[in-house]
Amino acid sequence: MARLPAGLGVVALGLGLLALLGDRAAASKYIDGACYNDQIAGLKVLYSLTGGVNWRNKWDLGTDPCLNHWYGIECDSDGNVLKIGLGGNNLKGYIPESFARFPKLRELDLANNYLTQPLPESLKTLTTLRVFKIAQNQFTGDMDADFFDNMPLLREVDISDNNFDGALSQEIFDVLRGLGGKFDFSYSQESSIAP
Repeated sequence: MARLPAGLGVVALGLGLLALLGDRAAASKYIDGACYNDQIAGLKVLYSLTGGVNWRNKWDLGTDPCLNHWYGIECDSDGNVLKIGLGGNNLKGYIPESFARFPKLRELDLANNYLTQPLPESLKTLTTLRVFKIAQNQFTGDMDADFFDNMPLLREVDISDNNFDGALSQEIFDVLRGLGGKFDFSYSQESSIAP
């Protein structure tokens, strides 16, 4: 049986282990603490769809958001985005569906910007969210009664001063009231409760 030259056996073993871990581990990140590729892609889509080149505090898209501490981004040691804090940063556009890419996101602060359109359905999948601030934007559409149902950790919600259609449902108020915490719905186009 032929022997591999010194060092090549270790390389072959490492490549074999990567293959056993699967495509996600091999393709998503290579350095401890680096952001997962799917989460980087989600941040880049947000940057693109909200006029990132005109933000007050821009990102260097050629770097890693976790390792290079992009403005408003906080990560855990595993490379998961925990916080997106871009309040008052001159975002203009809309929130993309790609927010489903942040499975460990705890805080989303996009308040005091110029964001429009209805909120994407993918926001409902952010089950680890504790803080949700989108106040003082121009969001439209209805907020579904089940919008916050899968967010049991929520402690702070501010959706005030937007252009949501119609009244917020009683179910939304009941869910948030049951969680405790601080919730502000004031100054919405319709801040009343639906009958």
